[in-house]
Amino acid sequence: MVKIRIVSTTDGRISSISASGHSGYAERGFDIVCSGISALLQTAVIGISRLAYSEKLLRRKDGFMSIQIPDALSYEDDLKVQFLIGTIVKALGELAAEYSKFVCIEYKRE
Repeated sequence: MVKIRIVSTTDGRISSISASGHSGYAERGFDIVCSGISALLQTAVIGISRLAYSEKLLRRKDGFMSIQIPDALSYEDDLKVQFLIGTIVKALGELAAEYSKFVCIEYKRE
């Protein structure tokens, strides 16, 4: 099962997203659940890095991906990043609802 963790600040700003594990939906290379999660997270990194002018957002190793959202952004850029990451979170939620035996999401406030 893939465990997705979404961390937000007390004011609701998403500060990080991580995914760990393998879904087990299909063999490696044919697993549409893992591929979907990976594609969404990598899309988030591309979009955020263009807005935040940072390339050190993603940590990745086999079975683990983590995105740290920069906190030193202008108000306007932070709104754009939060909109983008919020859309990614919605898509991850849809994926988890459709494949609930293979994906779970944990929301945490810090």
